[in-house]
Amino acid sequence: MLGAGQVADEVRRRPSAEELRVFWVLVFDESRDRFAEDLVARAVGADRATVPWVVRDPGMFNDANSVMTDVAGVLEAARAEIEARGDTVAGVDLVLLARRELNMADASSPVQLPVWWPVERVRGALITTTVQDLTWATGVPLSDEVAALGDLSRFLYELDVVLVERLARMSSNKRNTQSIDDTVFDGGLAECLAASERKLREVSDASRYRPSARPGRNDSVVARLWGHMNSCNPADLPRVARSLQKALGVERDDFGDLPLVGVLNRPTNPVMDKGTESCMFLLVALRSACLLLTAGAHADEYPRFPVLALRALSLDIRKYLDRVVSILGTTRGAAK
Repeated sequence: MLGAGQVADEVRRRPSAEELRVFWVLVFDESRDRFAEDLVARAVGADRATVPWVVRDPGMFNDANSVMTDVAGVLEAARAEIEARGDTVAGVDLVLLARRELNMADASSPVQLPVWWPVERVRGALITTTVQDLTWATGVPLSDEVAALGDLSRFLYELDVVLVERLARMSSNKRNTQSIDDTVFDGGLAECLAASERKLREVSDASRYRPSARPGRNDSVVARLWGHMNSCNPADLPRVARSLQKALGVERDDFGDLPLVGVLNRPTNPVMDKGTESCMFLLVALRSACLLLTAGAHADEYPRFPVLALRALSLDIRKYLDRVVSILGTTRGAAK
């Protein structure tokens, strides 16, 4: 789930003019007390007081009509922690650490601040605030460690290796690879396999491997497939997949569960042949992995994305590619 550093960064990144901000964070797989300590340590030196509070009462924060009553109760219970931050802070960030999701929409409601509030000008005042759920909204750059780009690079490298080996073996019978040679490699499959082999031997760190789809730099099988996918009409994808299926000797749904990106990029008309469908999903996953890797290398050109969504997307692609590499590397393919 989320880490204390990610939450601290998100809290700092959000506009902070309010005297009180309230955040909700689902802490699923670690001690909330340690999470709170880490969060406070990361907020040292900020002009706002970060006050984490472990929600232990299961009756709190269940009803939208009484949520601010619950907030007021926490403020009183956390008085010592809040006052310990001093009276020179610009505001207080109350971070509620829970074991469950906040089952209510973000909505502004009034809450009365206590008379001992550290911001003197609003002591005892009625203000409006919102419980902001950070669980699904905390964003990170595409280059963040949760995307595991190094692992993604390694899987693409391993996929390139196994594709070169598989295609070289299957091309002993030209009928197997003639279609993919004409469709993707413009008759230059043999030259591409030789160039790929040289390129892959020169790679000293697979975690830094990044294929390029640019002409003149697409000197690997993965790069050529990716480049073709970029220019391919979506309606032609099954035809390309059929060519790849024959070239690899994939006879059925060898690669197991399909990746989410495969579902999102399914053609309008279903592909009935399971071997072709497997290779279609392989092409989509390959392209998605290359795009994510490239976007991560230029993360400053893109907005932040939710931690959990980015982690799930990367993990889904990586697990699928790992499975494909393992299967292609241990089966010989059905040569015709």
